[in-house]
Amino acid sequence: MSEFDRFARFYDADYRFYDEDIDLVVELAQQAGGDALELGCGTGRVLVPVAAAGGRVTGVDASPALLDIARRKLETTGLAARADLVEQDLRTFDVGAARFRFAFCVSNTLMHLTNPADQMRVLRRAHHHLQPGGTLLLALFNPDVPRLVEVAGT
Repeated sequence: MSEFDRFARFYDADYRFYDEDIDLVVELAQQAGGDALELGCGTGRVLVPVAAAGGRVTGVDASPALLDIARRKLETTGLAARADLVEQDLRTFDVGAARFRFAFCVSNTLMHLTNPADQMRVLRRAHHHLQPGGTLLLALFNPDVPRLVEVAGT
């Protein structure tokens, strides 16, 4: 069981007040048209609103527990037909011949992979699945370095 599987039941409670990225992602998905791809979709916090806005979305995540929560959200909102959930490692994911006009990786998901080579593998896989001229949105946390130094006491 992965760390994310153990954390799954607390994920939505932990992120319940964080929704400031959703409107932007929905807007960009609508502007792009066509199907969207979410890398690290987790519990569907962003995937479900994209589907609700009329888009079709494929979500990839390595955690079966997080995907189960996302699947239940899609089913209870009547949006299951608008989404495909894929349990695969982001570093090696392959959703077949599907190509997307818009892909997104939000909530600092890419940075959960701390090895730059692994991060590049994810970006290469995303590029592989983007249509020519497609858009990849990355939302990354920029730490407050002075605050981190203060907390660390160094």
